[in-house]
Amino acid sequence: MTEEAVARNADSRTATAPVPEGTAGERVAPAAEEANEQQRTHEAVIQLTTLLRAGAELEEHLKEILDRELGGPLTSDTFESLGRRLAEYLGEDLSHWLFLFLTIDQPEEYVEAATDVRDIDNLAQLLDILRWLRAIYGRAAVEAYNSWQEPDNAWMRLDRRVHYDQIARSWIVQLEIRKYNQEVMTIAGSPTSILQFTRYFLATLNALPEPGQFLPEQLQQFLDELDTFRRKFPLNTLAKPEIDSEAAQTP
Repeated sequence: MTEEAVARNADSRTATAPVPEGTAGERVAPAAEEANEQQRTHEAVIQLTTLLRAGAELEEHLKEILDRELGGPLTSDTFESLGRRLAEYLGEDLSHWLFLFLTIDQPEEYVEAATDVRDIDNLAQLLDILRWLRAIYGRAAVEAYNSWQEPDNAWMRLDRRVHYDQIARSWIVQLEIRKYNQEVMTIAGSPTSILQFTRYFLATLNALPEPGQFLPEQLQQFLDELDTFRRKFPLNTLAKPEIDSEAAQTP
């Protein structure tokens, strides 16, 4: 998740849904698969560098495909459409490896761990191309994968805004939620209203039958935020504070 700081005057922060296993930041190959993964990576690098040496316009063709599939609004069909187009150009195995490179963390280390760099010409050129493609299309590739895997109504991004209403003399919390189907919904209310809204969410999660439903790191982040909330808003200090109207003025 991105930072959770909320500023005083109309300052927005964005949160994103956790990335499922198998994509950026979450990929952990089982030990038994490591040798096969390294072999597939070695073969993929050999094929791609061979294309470069043969004069194939690899960078241009890949950019054209990625632009066409990831350059516009992403839908639940984007991931499969991208896979088909890449497979038409590179073959299924190579297209799968390329998508993996675009979406995992530290892909260069992944390649170098599986490849004898000294034996492969044009590797530096290939990595330059792939790094450039990843910088431009990596996030969109992950979102395309998520859109394909997640329900249409699953949330993708949350923009948060807190501001002081000078007329009503009260704080307003606003949440803008973007879903994978590209719909956007906005929820706004007083801090007490949003607190009650959050409590309903927690009550829903408490209805789950067993604890193993959450990614451990996400659960820990939630508990850390809950501890921060408890320290910041203890029950014995909840008398309504006086708002410094000058401090709350929007610059």
